[in-house]
Amino acid sequence: MDHPQFEFSFLGFTADCVGILNRAVSLGFCCTSIYTDADEVVPTTYRSAICQITQWPELLAADASTIIFIALDLDDDTREDIVRSLVSQGLSIVIVDPNANSLFAYELEMIRTETDATLMALCYTDLPHNVAGTSVQQITILGAAKVRKIKQVTEELTRDLLQLSTLAGEAKYLYALAPGTLVPIVSTADLDISLTLEMRNGLIVQWSNNDTTQATTEYVLSNDQRILPPRSFNGDSLETQLLAIFSKNNSGASPTWLEYAKARETAEMIPLSLKKGRQIELFDTHPTETDAFKGVMSGAGCFLLLFTLAVIGLFAGYDTMRLSDLRDLHQTALSTSTTVHARQSSLLFRLWPVYPFLLFLGFQFMRSVIKKSKRTKQA
Repeated sequence: MDHPQFEFSFLGFTADCVGILNRAVSLGFCCTSIYTDADEVVPTTYRSAICQITQWPELLAADASTIIFIALDLDDDTREDIVRSLVSQGLSIVIVDPNANSLFAYELEMIRTETDATLMALCYTDLPHNVAGTSVQQITILGAAKVRKIKQVTEELTRDLLQLSTLAGEAKYLYALAPGTLVPIVSTADLDISLTLEMRNGLIVQWSNNDTTQATTEYVLSNDQRILPPRSFNGDSLETQLLAIFSKNNSGASPTWLEYAKARETAEMIPLSLKKGRQIELFDTHPTETDAFKGVMSGAGCFLLLFTLAVIGLFAGYDTMRLSDLRDLHQTALSTSTTVHARQSSLLFRLWPVYPFLLFLGFQFMRSVIKKSKRTKQA
Protein backbone atom coordinates (compact mmCIF):
# COMPACT_ATOMS: atom_id res chain seq x y z
CA MET A 1 0.00 0.00 0.00
CA ASP A 2 1.54 3.29 -1.08
CA HIS A 3 0.68 6.66 0.45
CA PRO A 4 3.50 9.00 -0.64
CA GLN A 5 1.36 12.11 -0.07
CA PHE A 6 1.24 11.56 3.70
CA GLU A 7 4.14 12.69 5.90
CA PHE A 8 4.73 12.41 9.61
CA SER A 9 7.19 13.59 12.25
CA PHE A 10 8.10 12.60 15.79
CA LEU A 11 8.47 15.06 18.66
CA GLY A 12 10.24 12.99 21.24
CA PHE A 13 11.17 9.37 20.57
CA THR A 14 11.00 6.34 22.84
CA ALA A 15 11.50 2.62 22.39
CA ASP A 16 7.75 2.28 21.79
CA CYS A 17 8.02 4.63 18.81
CA VAL A 18 10.25 2.21 16.90
CA GLY A 19 7.33 -0.12 16.15
CA ILE A 20 5.15 2.83 15.11
CA LEU A 21 7.87 4.21 12.83
CA ASN A 22 8.56 0.90 11.10
CA ARG A 23 4.89 0.06 10.60
CA ALA A 24 4.04 3.54 9.25
CA VAL A 25 6.92 3.43 6.77
CA SER A 26 5.92 -0.07 5.66
CA LEU A 27 2.47 1.32 4.86
CA GLY A 28 4.03 3.86 2.54
CA PHE A 29 4.01 6.95 4.74
CA CYS A 30 7.10 9.19 4.85
CA CYS A 31 8.95 10.19 8.04
CA THR A 32 10.38 13.68 7.51
CA SER A 33 11.89 14.48 10.92
CA ILE A 34 12.49 13.10 14.40
CA TYR A 35 13.00 15.72 17.11
CA THR A 36 14.77 14.01 20.00
CA ASP A 37 17.86 14.08 22.17
CA ALA A 38 17.78 10.28 22.61
CA ASP A 39 19.63 9.50 19.37
CA GLU A 40 20.54 5.97 20.41
CA VAL A 41 16.88 4.87 20.40
CA VAL A 42 16.32 5.86 16.75
CA PRO A 43 17.01 3.03 14.25
CA THR A 44 20.16 3.56 12.19
CA THR A 45 18.18 3.79 8.95
CA TYR A 46 16.43 6.95 10.13
CA ARG A 47 19.35 8.77 11.81
CA SER A 48 19.45 11.31 8.97
CA ALA A 49 16.00 12.58 10.02
CA ILE A 50 17.10 13.41 13.58
CA CYS A 51 16.80 17.03 14.75
CA GLN A 52 17.53 18.52 18.15
CA ILE A 53 14.42 18.73 20.29
CA THR A 54 15.09 22.43 20.88
CA GLN A 55 14.26 22.96 17.19
CA TRP A 56 10.64 21.92 17.73
CA PRO A 57 9.23 25.39 16.74
CA GLU A 58 9.87 24.33 13.14
CA LEU A 59 6.81 22.09 13.49
CA LEU A 60 4.58 25.15 13.88
CA ALA A 61 5.00 25.73 10.15
CA ALA A 62 4.03 22.14 9.28
CA ASP A 63 1.17 21.47 6.91
CA ALA A 64 -2.14 20.47 8.53
CA SER A 65 -1.98 17.12 6.71
CA THR A 66 1.33 16.22 8.39
CA ILE A 67 0.85 13.91 11.38
CA ILE A 68 2.96 14.80 14.42
CA PHE A 69 3.51 11.92 16.85
CA ILE A 70 4.33 13.27 20.31
CA ALA A 71 6.21 11.02 22.73
CA LEU A 72 7.12 13.55 25.44
CA ASP A 73 6.81 13.29 29.19
CA LEU A 74 3.83 15.56 29.80
CA ASP A 75 4.46 15.87 33.55
CA ASP A 76 6.71 18.84 32.77
CA ASP A 77 5.20 22.33 32.38
CA THR A 78 7.54 23.20 29.53
CA ARG A 79 6.50 20.13 27.54
CA GLU A 80 2.84 20.94 28.20
CA ASP A 81 3.37 24.42 26.73
CA ILE A 82 4.86 22.85 23.60
CA VAL A 83 1.80 20.66 23.07
CA ARG A 84 -0.53 23.60 23.73
CA SER A 85 1.26 25.61 21.04
CA LEU A 86 0.98 22.82 18.46
CA VAL A 87 -2.70 22.18 19.12
CA SER A 88 -3.39 25.93 19.03
CA GLN A 89 -1.98 26.00 15.50
CA GLY A 90 -4.65 23.54 14.35
CA LEU A 91 -2.13 20.79 13.53
CA SER A 92 -2.69 17.03 13.44
CA ILE A 93 -1.39 15.68 16.75
CA VAL A 94 -1.15 12.07 17.94
CA ILE A 95 0.09 11.57 21.50
CA VAL A 96 1.81 8.21 21.95
CA ASP A 97 0.86 6.37 25.17
CA PRO A 98 -0.32 9.60 26.83
CA ASN A 99 0.40 10.22 30.50
CA ALA A 100 -1.13 13.67 30.98
CA ASN A 101 -3.24 14.66 33.96
CA SER A 102 -6.95 15.08 33.33
CA LEU A 103 -6.93 18.86 33.83
CA PHE A 104 -4.37 19.33 31.05
CA ALA A 105 -6.15 16.74 28.90
CA TYR A 106 -9.45 18.60 29.13
CA GLU A 107 -7.65 21.87 28.41
CA LEU A 108 -6.24 20.40 25.19
CA GLU A 109 -9.72 19.20 24.24
CA MET A 110 -11.08 22.74 24.61
CA ILE A 111 -8.23 24.13 22.50
CA ARG A 112 -8.85 21.43 19.88
CA THR A 113 -12.50 22.42 19.65
CA GLU A 114 -11.54 26.07 19.15
CA THR A 115 -8.89 25.46 16.48
CA ASP A 116 -10.40 22.38 14.78
CA ALA A 117 -7.10 20.58 15.29
CA THR A 118 -6.87 16.80 15.05
CA LEU A 119 -5.94 15.33 18.43
CA MET A 120 -5.77 11.59 19.04
CA ALA A 121 -4.40 9.21 21.64
CA LEU A 122 -2.38 6.26 20.37
CA CYS A 123 -2.52 3.67 23.13
CA TYR A 124 -1.52 0.03 23.25
CA THR A 125 -3.02 -2.34 20.76
CA ASP A 126 -6.54 -3.67 21.19
CA LEU A 127 -7.60 -6.85 22.92
CA PRO A 128 -7.90 -10.03 20.83
CA HIS A 129 -10.75 -9.96 18.32
CA ASN A 130 -12.55 -12.89 19.95
CA VAL A 131 -13.08 -10.76 23.08
CA ALA A 132 -14.87 -7.85 21.39
CA GLY A 133 -18.25 -9.57 21.22
CA THR A 134 -17.99 -11.28 24.61
CA SER A 135 -20.87 -10.78 27.05
CA VAL A 136 -19.57 -10.49 30.63
CA GLN A 137 -20.91 -9.17 33.92
CA GLN A 138 -17.63 -8.72 35.75
CA ILE A 139 -13.95 -8.22 34.93
CA THR A 140 -11.20 -8.80 37.45
CA ILE A 141 -7.90 -7.07 36.72
CA LEU A 142 -4.88 -8.62 38.39
CA GLY A 143 -2.37 -5.78 38.43
CA ALA A 144 1.35 -6.42 38.26
CA ALA A 145 2.92 -6.67 41.71
CA LYS A 146 5.53 -4.02 40.79
CA VAL A 147 2.78 -1.42 40.40
CA ARG A 148 2.79 -0.12 43.99
CA LYS A 149 3.00 3.69 43.92
CA ILE A 150 -0.17 5.76 43.58
CA LYS A 151 1.15 7.35 40.38
CA GLN A 152 1.81 3.92 38.86
CA VAL A 153 -1.65 2.68 39.85
CA THR A 154 -3.21 5.78 38.25
CA GLU A 155 -1.33 5.21 35.00
CA GLU A 156 -2.12 1.48 34.84
CA LEU A 157 -5.81 1.90 35.59
CA THR A 158 -6.05 4.55 32.85
CA ARG A 159 -4.56 2.14 30.30
CA ASP A 160 -6.80 -0.69 31.49
CA LEU A 161 -9.95 1.42 31.16
CA LEU A 162 -8.94 2.43 27.63
CA GLN A 163 -8.20 -1.12 26.56
CA LEU A 164 -11.46 -2.39 28.07
CA SER A 165 -13.56 0.49 26.71
CA THR A 166 -15.20 -1.70 24.03
CA LEU A 167 -16.38 -4.11 26.74
CA ALA A 168 -16.85 -1.95 29.79
CA GLY A 169 -17.52 1.59 28.53
CA GLU A 170 -17.21 4.46 31.01
CA ALA A 171 -17.15 4.27 34.80
CA LYS A 172 -19.99 5.60 36.96
CA TYR A 173 -18.72 4.87 40.48
CA LEU A 174 -15.28 4.17 41.95
CA TYR A 175 -14.42 2.84 45.38
CA ALA A 176 -10.80 2.45 46.54
CA LEU A 177 -9.60 0.49 49.56
CA ALA A 178 -6.02 0.29 50.85
CA PRO A 179 -5.87 -1.14 54.39
CA GLY A 180 -3.39 0.59 56.67
CA THR A 181 -2.89 3.54 54.32
CA LEU A 182 -2.27 6.94 55.86
CA VAL A 183 -4.15 9.94 54.47
CA PRO A 184 -2.89 12.06 52.80
CA ILE A 185 -1.16 9.44 50.68
CA VAL A 186 2.59 9.78 50.27
CA SER A 187 3.47 9.53 46.57
CA THR A 188 6.47 7.30 47.33
CA ALA A 189 4.55 4.89 49.56
CA ASP A 190 3.82 1.32 48.46
CA LEU A 191 0.13 0.47 48.40
CA ASP A 192 -1.81 -2.78 48.54
CA ILE A 193 -4.86 -1.38 46.86
CA SER A 194 -8.19 -2.75 45.70
CA LEU A 195 -10.49 -0.84 43.37
CA THR A 196 -14.11 -1.49 42.51
CA LEU A 197 -15.68 0.31 39.56
CA GLU A 198 -19.30 0.19 38.49
CA MET A 199 -19.60 0.98 34.79
CA ARG A 200 -22.52 2.76 33.16
CA ASN A 201 -23.60 -0.44 31.42
CA GLY A 202 -23.86 -2.25 34.77
CA LEU A 203 -20.60 -4.21 34.46
CA ILE A 204 -18.35 -4.44 37.53
CA VAL A 205 -14.58 -4.02 37.22
CA GLN A 206 -12.31 -4.98 40.11
CA TRP A 207 -8.62 -4.02 40.12
CA SER A 208 -6.02 -5.11 42.66
CA ASN A 209 -2.26 -5.53 43.06
CA ASN A 210 -2.38 -7.75 46.15
CA ASP A 211 -0.89 -10.84 44.48
CA THR A 212 2.88 -10.54 44.92
CA THR A 213 3.45 -13.34 42.38
CA GLN A 214 1.67 -11.49 39.55
CA ALA A 215 4.36 -10.47 37.06
CA THR A 216 2.18 -8.77 34.44
CA THR A 217 -1.34 -7.39 34.22
CA GLU A 218 -4.01 -10.00 33.52
CA TYR A 219 -7.74 -9.70 32.84
CA VAL A 220 -10.06 -12.40 34.18
CA LEU A 221 -13.55 -12.28 32.68
CA SER A 222 -16.65 -13.64 34.41
CA ASN A 223 -16.84 -16.39 31.77
CA ASP A 224 -13.43 -17.63 33.02
CA GLN A 225 -11.61 -16.27 29.99
CA ARG A 226 -8.14 -14.98 30.90
CA ILE A 227 -6.39 -12.33 28.80
CA LEU A 228 -2.89 -10.89 28.90
CA PRO A 229 -3.47 -7.36 27.52
CA PRO A 230 -0.86 -6.13 25.00
CA ARG A 231 1.66 -3.67 26.37
CA SER A 232 3.45 -2.77 23.15
CA PHE A 233 2.87 -1.08 19.79
CA ASN A 234 3.79 -4.11 17.71
CA GLY A 235 0.43 -5.83 17.59
CA ASP A 236 -1.70 -6.53 14.55
CA SER A 237 -4.16 -3.73 15.37
CA LEU A 238 -1.43 -1.07 15.09
CA GLU A 239 -1.81 -1.04 11.31
CA THR A 240 -5.56 -0.41 11.66
CA GLN A 241 -4.93 2.42 14.09
CA LEU A 242 -2.31 4.04 11.86
CA LEU A 243 -4.54 3.87 8.79
CA ALA A 244 -7.33 5.50 10.79
CA ILE A 245 -4.95 8.19 12.05
CA PHE A 246 -3.65 9.12 8.61
CA SER A 247 -7.16 9.14 7.17
CA LYS A 248 -8.28 11.21 10.21
CA ASN A 249 -11.30 8.98 10.58
CA ASN A 250 -10.92 7.12 13.84
CA SER A 251 -14.16 5.06 13.64
CA GLY A 252 -13.38 3.48 17.02
CA ALA A 253 -9.98 2.12 15.95
CA SER A 254 -8.32 3.80 18.94
CA PRO A 255 -9.51 5.90 21.89
CA THR A 256 -10.38 9.52 21.22
CA TRP A 257 -8.62 12.19 23.25
CA LEU A 258 -11.82 12.86 25.18
CA GLU A 259 -12.07 9.18 26.09
CA TYR A 260 -8.50 9.34 27.38
CA ALA A 261 -9.31 12.41 29.47
CA LYS A 262 -12.33 10.69 31.05
CA ALA A 263 -10.37 7.50 31.79
CA ARG A 264 -7.58 9.53 33.40
CA GLU A 265 -10.07 11.53 35.46
CA THR A 266 -11.56 8.28 36.75
CA ALA A 267 -8.12 7.00 37.82
CA GLU A 268 -7.32 10.30 39.52
CA MET A 269 -10.32 9.83 41.83
CA ILE A 270 -8.46 7.06 43.72
CA PRO A 271 -6.83 9.36 46.33
CA LEU A 272 -10.15 11.15 46.92
CA SER A 273 -11.95 7.84 47.54
CA LEU A 274 -9.22 6.74 49.95
CA LYS A 275 -9.36 10.06 51.78
CA LYS A 276 -13.14 10.09 52.19
CA GLY A 277 -13.44 6.34 52.66
CA ARG A 278 -16.45 6.07 50.39
CA GLN A 279 -17.62 5.54 46.85
CA ILE A 280 -17.05 8.43 44.42
CA GLU A 281 -19.60 9.22 41.72
CA LEU A 282 -18.25 10.07 38.28
CA PHE A 283 -20.40 12.35 36.16
CA ASP A 284 -20.91 11.85 32.44
CA THR A 285 -19.79 15.38 31.57
CA HIS A 286 -16.56 17.13 30.72
CA PRO A 287 -15.38 20.75 31.01
CA THR A 288 -16.04 22.96 28.00
CA GLU A 289 -15.18 26.54 27.12
CA THR A 290 -18.84 27.45 27.67
CA ASP A 291 -18.68 26.02 31.21
CA ALA A 292 -15.49 27.98 31.88
CA PHE A 293 -17.18 31.16 30.63
CA LYS A 294 -20.20 30.59 32.85
CA GLY A 295 -17.94 30.02 35.85
CA VAL A 296 -16.01 33.23 35.26
CA MET A 297 -19.20 35.24 34.73
CA SER A 298 -20.79 33.79 37.87
CA GLY A 299 -17.73 34.69 39.93
CA ALA A 300 -17.52 38.16 38.41
CA GLY A 301 -21.24 38.76 38.99
CA CYS A 302 -21.01 37.80 42.66
CA PHE A 303 -17.94 39.99 43.17
CA LEU A 304 -19.58 42.95 41.42
CA LEU A 305 -22.76 42.65 43.49
CA LEU A 306 -20.89 42.42 46.78
CA PHE A 307 -18.56 45.28 45.82
CA THR A 308 -21.48 47.56 44.89
CA LEU A 309 -23.36 46.75 48.09
CA ALA A 310 -20.21 47.40 50.13
CA VAL A 311 -19.69 50.82 48.52
CA ILE A 312 -23.33 51.77 49.03
CA GLY A 313 -23.05 50.64 52.65
CA LEU A 314 -19.94 52.79 53.19
CA PHE A 315 -21.66 55.82 51.69
CA ALA A 316 -24.75 55.22 53.84
CA GLY A 317 -22.63 54.89 56.98
CA TYR A 318 -20.71 58.05 56.17
CA ASP A 319 -23.92 60.00 55.57
CA THR A 320 -25.37 58.68 58.84
CA MET A 321 -22.37 59.95 60.80
CA ARG A 322 -22.77 63.37 59.16
CA LEU A 323 -26.55 63.49 59.67
CA SER A 324 -26.51 66.36 62.19
CA ASP A 325 -24.19 68.43 59.98
CA LEU A 326 -26.37 67.80 56.95
CA ARG A 327 -29.47 68.91 58.92
CA ASP A 328 -27.81 72.20 59.81
CA LEU A 329 -26.72 72.73 56.22
CA HIS A 330 -30.24 72.00 55.03
CA GLN A 331 -31.79 74.52 57.42
CA THR A 332 -29.22 77.12 56.42
CA ALA A 333 -29.94 76.50 52.75
CA LEU A 334 -33.68 76.93 53.31
CA SER A 335 -33.14 80.30 54.98
CA THR A 336 -30.93 81.46 52.14
CA SER A 337 -32.46 82.53 48.87
CA THR A 338 -30.30 80.56 46.45
CA THR A 339 -31.16 78.60 43.37
CA VAL A 340 -32.00 74.92 43.84
CA HIS A 341 -30.10 73.85 40.72
CA ALA A 342 -26.72 74.63 42.30
CA ARG A 343 -27.33 72.15 45.12
CA GLN A 344 -28.65 69.21 43.11
CA SER A 345 -26.36 66.45 41.88
CA SER A 346 -26.56 65.33 38.28
CA LEU A 347 -29.02 62.45 37.74
CA LEU A 348 -26.45 60.60 35.64
CA PHE A 349 -23.99 60.73 38.54
CA ARG A 350 -26.53 59.49 41.07
CA LEU A 351 -27.22 56.44 38.93
CA TRP A 352 -23.59 55.21 39.16
CA PRO A 353 -24.44 51.82 40.80
CA VAL A 354 -26.27 50.84 37.62
CA TYR A 355 -23.31 51.33 35.27
CA PRO A 356 -21.13 48.39 36.47
CA PHE A 357 -24.11 46.05 36.08
CA LEU A 358 -24.82 47.32 32.58
CA LEU A 359 -21.17 46.66 31.70
CA PHE A 360 -21.41 43.18 33.21
CA LEU A 361 -24.55 42.43 31.21
CA GLY A 362 -22.73 43.57 28.08
CA PHE A 363 -19.99 41.02 28.75
CA GLN A 364 -22.60 38.25 28.50
CA PHE A 365 -22.68 38.73 24.74
CA MET A 366 -19.04 37.57 24.59
CA ARG A 367 -20.39 34.04 24.84
CA SER A 368 -21.33 34.31 21.17
CA VAL A 369 -17.62 34.30 20.23
CA ILE A 370 -17.16 30.79 21.69
CA LYS A 371 -16.72 28.50 18.75
CA LYS A 372 -19.04 25.54 18.42
CA SER A 373 -17.41 22.20 17.75
CA LYS A 374 -17.96 20.92 14.23
CA ARG A 375 -17.67 17.35 15.49
CA THR A 376 -19.90 15.88 18.13
CA LYS A 377 -17.35 13.13 18.51
CA GLN A 378 -13.68 13.58 17.78
CA ALA A 379 -12.50 11.84 14.64
